[in-house]
Amino acid sequence: MTAWRAANEQLRSTDQGKRLASDPELLAQYHALASQARPGPTLPVDLRARLKPLQTLIDEATQANNPLFSPAEQLESQLASIQGEAQQGSKLYGDHNQQLQAILARLPAAPTAQALALDEALKALETKHANDRTRRLAEELDKARRENTEKDAQAQAENERRLAQVEGEAKRKLADAEAQRAQAEAERKATEIGRDTQAEKDLAEEHRRKKKEQEEEARLEREFQNDWPEIQAMLKPLLDPAYTQPVKGMQPQVTTTKGPVSLGALRATGAFAEDQTGLYELQRAIYYDRDRNKGRWPRLEDKEFFIKAQRYLLKYGNLMVKKGLLAP
Repeated sequence: MTAWRAANEQLRSTDQGKRLASDPELLAQYHALASQARPGPTLPVDLRARLKPLQTLIDEATQANNPLFSPAEQLESQLASIQGEAQQGSKLYGDHNQQLQAILARLPAAPTAQALALDEALKALETKHANDRTRRLAEELDKARRENTEKDAQAQAENERRLAQVEGEAKRKLADAEAQRAQAEAERKATEIGRDTQAEKDLAEEHRRKKKEQEEEARLEREFQNDWPEIQAMLKPLLDPAYTQPVKGMQPQVTTTKGPVSLGALRATGAFAEDQTGLYELQRAIYYDRDRNKGRWPRLEDKEFFIKAQRYLLKYGNLMVKKGLLAP
């Protein structure tokens, strides 16, 4: 760890950094190496703090010359864990130091006249990577738009739906790329200057959590769009506006507001129970409603229909409320 920090400090305090910045290939290799995760500078202190009480326990037993003393399994496990972390950290820094020395061995004899300082060159390289990613995404989006204009009028509705998916994915990728760049920059700075604070860890975790939520929302939206033609056909009686809402064990309740069926009212009837009773409540929610157009709503004997309808509502119900297709 000391050798790694010393080598990096030398790069930033001598013309060695400018010599590195003069060679685009070596600069890219150094950037990739420096961006890799490594234990923070407080690892030795943390390990010593965890080892101290264990060492005290062993020393006391040794001084007392207790023949019955035998390290507990938990103590051995803790010692093995500390040893493993120390060895892993040492190996990781050793590997990274070897790779860094291999890069430094290939440095040009002198920097070019136009060479930037190392920090400026790294920042410019990261900006270039971000711009390249943005350009590629923009090209993908532009290609999708051009392809969309070539479709005939009969397929226009489907093209618009696909374009919305491409735009959403492009925006998500742009957001992910920026979040990853910001996260990598924050982690690199924290490692190099020893400010690996809890706040920075929390920020990185928040970035990861938001990314996971965005990916899950995008996945559900894609699956919904694929299933939408069948959902629209099967659940049309629930989606069409009317003045009634289902009530468990009773005739539908007449309301003053015209709209689709309420997801909450439907859930309250027990229609989402994955058994025969749930299927019955889902069937009667429309079958006995005189105000709603029953469309292709079948009798209870068509069990497969209601099982599939129930699955769609359980999976997409909240999303359909968000889109205004169902009432809350």
